[in-house]
Amino acid sequence: MITSKQKEFVCYYLSCRSIENACKECGINRRTFYNWLKKEDFRQYLNEKEKEVIDEAIFKIKISLNSAVDVLLRCLESDDEKVRKSTSKDILDYFLKVKEITEIEKRIKVIEEKVMQMGVGK
Repeated sequence: MITSKQKEFVCYYLSCRSIENACKECGINRRTFYNWLKKEDFRQYLNEKEKEVIDEAIFKIKISLNSAVDVLLRCLESDDEKVRKSTSKDILDYFLKVKEITEIEKRIKVIEEKVMQMGVGK
């Protein structure tokens, strides 16, 4: 069971830049935090809250993607050749990274399908 102090700590932990600062803000010592980490329910609660923060950040990034792409496209039209070259390189780098990730995802999917066909993991 998660205590109110643990919940309070998690709030600080997710907003502070370090465990030390979170402990200080919450009024606990680091040893207490590490003892809490030994408990499955606390680790699970902490992981859930971390995932919520990450999911929210990803959502914010997703809704700003069009604006970011528009900025890059405008930079391609700059009078400054260095800006155009730098922007072009950035766009190509982003494209190649997305392509690489897409290929890795496809390969993982094929491997997962083969593993399932073999009956492993059941």
